[in-house]
Amino acid sequence: MNQGRWRDDSSRGFRFSENLLFAQLGYSLNEHASVWLGYVHDWIHPLDKLSYHENRPYEDFLWNTAFGDLKFTSRTRLEQRIRQDTGNTAVRARQMLQLSHPLHFIHDDLSAYVGDEVLGYLNTNSFGPTGFSENRAFAGLAFQFTKQLGVDLGYLGQYVMTCLPTMSSSTFAISSNRLAGEHMTPVAAVARVEHRRNGLAMLQDYGKTDRRLLIAWLTTSRATKPAWTRDHSTPLSRHRHRLMAQAILLGLLTGAVAVCFHLALDYGEVLRNRIIDFARQNSEWGPWIVLILALAGVLLSAALVIRFAPEASGSGIPHLKIVLQGRRPFRWLRVLVIKFVSTVVGVTGGLVLGRGGPSVHMGGAVGQGVANLWPGKHSEDRTILVAAGGGAGLAAAFNAPLAGLVFVLEELEWRFASLEFFTAAIACLAADMVCRAVLGQYPAFHLAIAGTSPLSLLIAFVP
Repeated sequence: MNQGRWRDDSSRGFRFSENLLFAQLGYSLNEHASVWLGYVHDWIHPLDKLSYHENRPYEDFLWNTAFGDLKFTSRTRLEQRIRQDTGNTAVRARQMLQLSHPLHFIHDDLSAYVGDEVLGYLNTNSFGPTGFSENRAFAGLAFQFTKQLGVDLGYLGQYVMTCLPTMSSSTFAISSNRLAGEHMTPVAAVARVEHRRNGLAMLQDYGKTDRRLLIAWLTTSRATKPAWTRDHSTPLSRHRHRLMAQAILLGLLTGAVAVCFHLALDYGEVLRNRIIDFARQNSEWGPWIVLILALAGVLLSAALVIRFAPEASGSGIPHLKIVLQGRRPFRWLRVLVIKFVSTVVGVTGGLVLGRGGPSVHMGGAVGQGVANLWPGKHSEDRTILVAAGGGAGLAAAFNAPLAGLVFVLEELEWRFASLEFFTAAIACLAADMVCRAVLGQYPAFHLAIAGTSPLSLLIAFVP
């Protein structure tokens, strides 16, 4: 979906002020609940200021239910706002509640709705202070002429903490809800004109998925669906639907483990440097303190691996390949804990270890855990989730979701199958979103610029 915005806030009349490009992926859990992953790329052109770009990945939980004719909708969203020019990341929570009721006493196709949405930041950022930031109250009337065309007339009142003390806007919306072919998802094209204190704003949406229509379409009972709907799905598509929720959960858990692993390694390095600084101040016992630290780190790390999980030794990638070939069992919980603790202890003691191999190994362990603990598990899902977990671990370690996906296809699966590709892609994207939301929009390695060498030294670099 794409949304363009024009505002009447300049002396020259209407100007193009913003463009938002949306993409979202949804999974229906049951007839009432669904989960969504989405991404928004926002081109912002402020008046008399430099333009900038903003990335907004988000996660939604949508709940719909009815009490007679009264329909209730709840949307819980966690979104990350990332400015490309500064790298600043803001984590914002949004909760929207909406009630709608048909007005049959006036017309069968007329309904009224009212709702409210509260927004707040969960971290300190350049967009606004931590805590409550905005409230949006809205109400309106909706009239459905046909299945393909409807009109909304509504009012939206906003209270914004970070901009003006209060902002209110009245909104007139014309929406065209259409079904793009019998076998396609419901899609809505929406045009809106808003009147605000600083002028008019015209907004145009193209190709937006109407989630109210989509949920109703997905959750229609099997008995009431036509024959083409009941027979159209294939075993592969049903397998994808079953694995989607597991892939999302796998990516979120692997991203959380990678974030904790990254922070633990950083803290271990800080602790080691403090001990070394203390040792330098004592010329007599300093070398012994450093030696004891190194020996303690090496011996404790090796003892944990030998005693509790010998398969956690090394980078872990060869062990993961053997597990995927079915030649060894995977004690996933033991490997996950020992790999995490032994690597952090070894790095604190001074061992030169990287995040890549351990993150892949722990991601595979998380995939095995999801496959074992998921209700209604299937034996054929195990290898797919283990491989996807390994790719998600690599994606989270280096902020590189495409690298994690390619790693799964080249090193772990050795084949380009659509089901493995689908699961690994979802897991890698979810894991990367968690890491970027917590650790920020920064490269995995920071290289200091040493400066430019003088031309007189050029001969030294010529072979």
